[in-house]
Amino acid sequence: MACRASRPTPIAWLLAPALLLFVLFFVLPFGVMAAMSFYSGNPVTNPNAFLTTRHYERFIFDTAGIFHDALWATLRIGLDHHGRRRC
Repeated sequence: MACRASRPTPIAWLLAPALLLFVLFFVLPFGVMAAMSFYSGNPVTNPNAFLTTRHYERFIFDTAGIFHDALWATLRIGLDHHGRRRC
């Protein structure tokens, strides 16, 4: 008994371009950004850039509280804006 190759459904043809654009313009840049955040500089322009967690250590152990204040202000503005209805 021979198996017939299944054809993509019409909904798959509609979702494929959206999925391609999502991966191309969101997932890929986000992955590059996440990978670049572990470098000491831009490895494209600076061949001496090395892997480090210094940026994250600086954020976590921020003694002045500048980064934490900025994070909380951003979250507060986002939650305040999200909580309001637009008419």
